[in-house]
Amino acid sequence: MYESLVDDPLEALKARYGTGYRLRAMLTVMLGTLSVLLASTMINVAIPQMMTTFHVAQTEAQWLVTGFLACMTASMLASAWFLREFGQRGSYVICIGLFALAAVLGGLSSNFWLLVLSRCLQGAMAGVIQPLGIITIYKLYPPEKRGTGMGIYGLGVILGPALGPALGGGLVDAFGWQSIFFASLPIAALALVMALRYMPKAPANQKPMPLDILGLIILLAAILGLLWAFSNGKMWGWSHPAILFALAVALLGGLSFIWRCKTTAHPLVHLDVFNAPGVWSCTLITLCLGASLYGSTYLIPLFSQQILYFTPTESGLLLMPAGIASALMFPVAGVLADRLPPYLSIMLGMLLFALSCLLFALIDQTAVFLWLVTIAIIGRVGISLIFPALNTGTLRLLPAQMLASGAALFSFIRQLGSAVGVNGVSIWLDWRQHLHHSQLQQGNAEQLWNNALSHYVYSWFTGHEQLQMLCQQDCSSQLNQLLPDMLGFSDSFLSMMLIALLILIPAWRLKTHIQPRPRVEAVVSNG
Repeated sequence: MYESLVDDPLEALKARYGTGYRLRAMLTVMLGTLSVLLASTMINVAIPQMMTTFHVAQTEAQWLVTGFLACMTASMLASAWFLREFGQRGSYVICIGLFALAAVLGGLSSNFWLLVLSRCLQGAMAGVIQPLGIITIYKLYPPEKRGTGMGIYGLGVILGPALGPALGGGLVDAFGWQSIFFASLPIAALALVMALRYMPKAPANQKPMPLDILGLIILLAAILGLLWAFSNGKMWGWSHPAILFALAVALLGGLSFIWRCKTTAHPLVHLDVFNAPGVWSCTLITLCLGASLYGSTYLIPLFSQQILYFTPTESGLLLMPAGIASALMFPVAGVLADRLPPYLSIMLGMLLFALSCLLFALIDQTAVFLWLVTIAIIGRVGISLIFPALNTGTLRLLPAQMLASGAALFSFIRQLGSAVGVNGVSIWLDWRQHLHHSQLQQGNAEQLWNNALSHYVYSWFTGHEQLQMLCQQDCSSQLNQLLPDMLGFSDSFLSMMLIALLILIPAWRLKTHIQPRPRVEAVVSNG
């Protein structure tokens, strides 16, 4: 996979379609990515209805999500093989075609495990499609405009998570759970037609390269073990033999995959990618970015419903303006990524996200809806600033022959961070809430009140009377239930803020590795 991945027909397509070709190719990859992201985010609202239809418990139903995520994460590392074997056009046509067939299979399934199989196939194709989108955008634009390209691409990508839950809920209520499998088909079909027309073919001189199927199986087993253990650890107990076995599979599988990459002639990912200066810093940032985005997306609606007593609809509306603001910010962030050194955009974005987490940690029941929306927007704007700068900056660190492997690897790292982030935040929240409840039950009210006083210290600046009200209520039954849970959420938001601030260190280190202006790589010297 180390030979040049330039598709010579790319220049022919530019000559044929003129200045409009770049926009058409951009729209093609945006539609393909949007279709798979819609499929990944709409499923959650349909799970209760699926459980009723197939008479399965939560432990079985979670495989609809866990299977999709595991297959998507693992298959990302196979995208470089697809790109070399079939080229950009062939890879997109194959993956989007199989993704659409899996959607039809899922929508027509009368057996639960056949439904799970269709979701796993969808996840596998989604994992290949997403890195291909990044490498395509990188190759379409000249070095000085790649940040802009990533920003425009991000505008379309962010619509999937923003619209998916709301669209899925409406479809399930109106037409049943089967409709969510067919909802993305029109977009996928349009992407398929456009890929046949606007995506470049594979170079004629590419040599066949075997896919490391054994490495892929080992990686998939490790990810499945990790996700399954995280999903069931709280319910079964972390010392349960099944949970310990799943964690052991994850650990041994991860170590075996690393050994496989070092010893086989054609690994899924060449580990010498990490030898490039600055790549380890980008790895930490990418991992934490995925965890921060999806961890906060999990935490905010849960906080609004359990502490602020919002309805599910109100919780969804809370994040919708933030999603819109994020989408609008992506093109601006792309332009900034072209004009500023990447580390500046990344550090500014992390500071905004950390500020958002701090403000959420200080929220109480007196907060108004508009203020909550504003805080969420601050965090999403920060995330939007990071993505284009990090994507283009990371790829600029890599030699031309490692671009495909690098794009796949960092997509994998970000997705792994997302999965770990959601489950990690859930575990941390549960532990902190349990700790605060235990303090009250054990008669350690003084320690709990110290935590409460720390939580409400900002009331001296805002002037509201929440602290006085709590003091008057003392340890009422309502306070016994609410305060420990609220402090658990506060601890979780503060922990996310701390992680964001720590990421400033590797972001600052990028100053010495990535130049303010992109250099021209051989693989894309002509755009």
